[in-house]
Amino acid sequence: SILLLALVTGGLHPVAVPIIVGAWFVYAIFVTLLGTMFSVFCKSSIWSAFFTMLATLFLGGGHWFITMCFCMPLFGLLMMQMRGNQDERMLSTAAEYFAMFQGGMTPPAVFAMCSFGWDDHMVREQKFWEFVGFCILGLFLWTFLCFILWFCLLVPKFRHIARRLELE
Repeated sequence: SILLLALVTGGLHPVAVPIIVGAWFVYAIFVTLLGTMFSVFCKSSIWSAFFTMLATLFLGGGHWFITMCFCMPLFGLLMMQMRGNQDERMLSTAAEYFAMFQGGMTPPAVFAMCSFGWDDHMVREQKFWEFVGFCILGLFLWTFLCFILWFCLLVPKFRHIARRLELE
């Protein structure tokens, strides 16, 4: 495996391997459940594939477009209003943590930031480990979304389609 080769050659830190493998499983399961959900709820396979791709693109990084168009200008206006005020630092920190949270929820960013090696200079900085913590938080939230998709949307729909009733 490529991960094993990267681990043996020192290109990948041992802490990064379980994060990358876990992220791969969580994202694969989520996209599978998402595609299954759209194939169950849509009337044709074309619409199912279209909505699956659209949702995957949005959840995989398209939400940054909305953030850049709407949230960042608002943060900028607030920063201009609070210039020189002690609340400016608090708002700057909140914007930084908001960006790290969104990065932790973005699959390409999680794979990019969690593929760190022994010799990366970022590993020595506290902000890097904060971002890795947000990546792990994001993986837990994606896992929670998987459970929501399965138990709240798909299982009841499968029971309805198969005409299965729970015994009381």
